[in-house]
Amino acid sequence: MAIAAPLVMGGIRKNRIAAQVLAVGAVTPLGFLLGKLAVSFLPHYFGVFMGLASGVMLYLVFFQLWPEAGLTGSRWRFVGGLLGVIVILVATLGFH
Repeated sequence: MAIAAPLVMGGIRKNRIAAQVLAVGAVTPLGFLLGKLAVSFLPHYFGVFMGLASGVMLYLVFFQLWPEAGLTGSRWRFVGGLLGVIVILVATLGFH
């Protein structure tokens, strides 16, 4: 749903959306296996792998998602961003 909804809103054909969702669904387990192997064989580089994943997520948020959300001219992206941070903080602090 998180992958398909923006594509539907963008007017992409349903066949293409289905193909893209299937492709992402197929690649995700492969990425997991690759990461599991990398950590198994190179445990000293775990911090590097985590940093790489964090950097990719930050790039996507600040250079792809955030500017796209700003195209509507709405300030609701700030509310959504703040709520997202609060949810993660509550979930994280609630389990310690």
